[in-house]
Amino acid sequence: MGSPGSKAVAASPAGTKLPPWINPMDAPFNAAGDGSTDDYAAFAAADAAAASTGAALIITRTHKIGASYTTKATIVMRTGRLKPARGVTLMIGQGFEAAPSAWCFDISAGGTVLFNNAITPTGYPEWFGAVGTAHGRPLGSNDNRGALDAAVAAFPEVRFAALNYTITDVWKMGSSSRTLQGTAGGGSTVGYGVDTANRMGMDGGTRIVLVGANVVSSTVFQFGKDAPSSSDDSGQMRNSSCRDLVFARDCSGAYKPRASLTSDPIDCVKGVLFIGASDCVMERCWSYDSPVGFHTIGVVISKLVDCSVRRVSPASTPAHDFFVGYLHGGYGAANFGYIGNSASTYFIRCHVFDRPPGIDTSWGMRLFGRFADVFVLDFEMARLAYGIEIDGRDKAGTAMSESGFKYAQQDVSIVNPTIDGCSSGGIWIHHTQAYFCVDIVNPYVASDGFNINGEHCGGSIKITAGRMLGNGLAFTHVEGLGIHGTHVRDATAPLVMTKCGMFDVQVDALQLDRACTQAVSLISVFRGRLALQLRGAPGKARYGVVCDAETNLVEVNGSGVNPGVFTSVDPANKVRYNGGDARTAFGTNVLSGVTS
Repeated sequence: MGSPGSKAVAASPAGTKLPPWINPMDAPFNAAGDGSTDDYAAFAAADAAAASTGAALIITRTHKIGASYTTKATIVMRTGRLKPARGVTLMIGQGFEAAPSAWCFDISAGGTVLFNNAITPTGYPEWFGAVGTAHGRPLGSNDNRGALDAAVAAFPEVRFAALNYTITDVWKMGSSSRTLQGTAGGGSTVGYGVDTANRMGMDGGTRIVLVGANVVSSTVFQFGKDAPSSSDDSGQMRNSSCRDLVFARDCSGAYKPRASLTSDPIDCVKGVLFIGASDCVMERCWSYDSPVGFHTIGVVISKLVDCSVRRVSPASTPAHDFFVGYLHGGYGAANFGYIGNSASTYFIRCHVFDRPPGIDTSWGMRLFGRFADVFVLDFEMARLAYGIEIDGRDKAGTAMSESGFKYAQQDVSIVNPTIDGCSSGGIWIHHTQAYFCVDIVNPYVASDGFNINGEHCGGSIKITAGRMLGNGLAFTHVEGLGIHGTHVRDATAPLVMTKCGMFDVQVDALQLDRACTQAVSLISVFRGRLALQLRGAPGKARYGVVCDAETNLVEVNGSGVNPGVFTSVDPANKVRYNGGDARTAFGTNVLSGVTS
């Protein structure tokens, strides 16, 4: 019986006395331990002897295992490894002890290692040969995907150290009932330099880093199957989670991500592709330096929670260099009867900030094509071109056909979004189907362009409460618009409605620093109700509501308009119609609250 030769491994509980040892290298087993000679017979005999006596099997050399085998004794790894041959499955059937950083299994020959997960449910990629680099050290070019895949195959839960794990192509994890658990970092989001600790995610955390030539065109991480499932079956990844991991693209050298090849953001290079999944979650995950941070498609009853996106490196060419924090939807057919490409997809407390110089267009979030059943809660973005875009067009750029997919754009909820520092627009909704519906609740939108804009929208747009700082609200060819209690401050055009119908709008416009010609413009609108509250500093508005001659069957209430804000304090300026005082002529419309 051999001696353990070293003290107890770090994984053992403090104070635990290990049992007697049997080593396959010792007589009468006499394994070669050179990694090339088949040690199957010696290993199996030593394991059987250990199991029969209650001893542990200690591994101090590299043993090639030439036939499939299930261990019977507790395995304790010291400095040795087990190396299953090609086509061989080594099942660790009983206990297993090793330091989290130990290299325990050499899978280079093509063998497989599995565990009895009732006894050992958690493992580490280092056990299969993964090599992580410490933060602040050179990344290197090691491809850890084989070790990562082996760990996922062996354990329901894979835990990662606070290291950089490099990969040279996309890492795909599509197994069901799996948990990828990284080490959370310090949480700082500053630092742009290549050598800065936060350049690729939170300092001190786990990072999966794509390096080498595939930085140009490869996704960093695919969470799920290769395509949305065509039926509610095993074609989906189910009940898997990914937490506290950063997925980064190393753009510090010669390789940069390519720009879009088709002028459509859908073909931009992704950091994370979340696809073909049901009942799955990504939580506290980060995407760094990819043109698309996260793309979700074919994702059902699944969530992104407290995720973050940042990009500081431009693409290899400036043309069609887009940046999208969160891209959701697709142009394909509905999967297994769910409406749209996804169903019940949640974005909870997700955020995205900043863009590198030279970007063509950037979005915090973009919903496109078929995107039904999406719920965006406490989303935050800053300093991009657009906050959130909802684009109902198909791949050809025309309004999506409703034939066979009439519910593919329904049930969108955006609650408590913070849309800050947009250069082009806050929330942009356009070309949606008749069954489309969106509820926007308590938005904060600050934009150099419009705050919320709707164009050629079927269905229903409902905005409740919220604060707008910028150029106001604008809607063209929109039916089913509802705005209730929304505050618009210092906009040059607080509300403009053109060729809109079937609306119920209540807006609070406050003009303190900037002046507007009129708070509300109604152009060729029909069948609706408008109540305006207008207040502010004296002389900051000329009129309250201005309606053209094509405005019909609209009820306007001007009782909330304070004439003291006008350049000429006169109740006649509360509501204007066809160039004149609406109190004297208002066509087919109904007027109230304008006597004083």
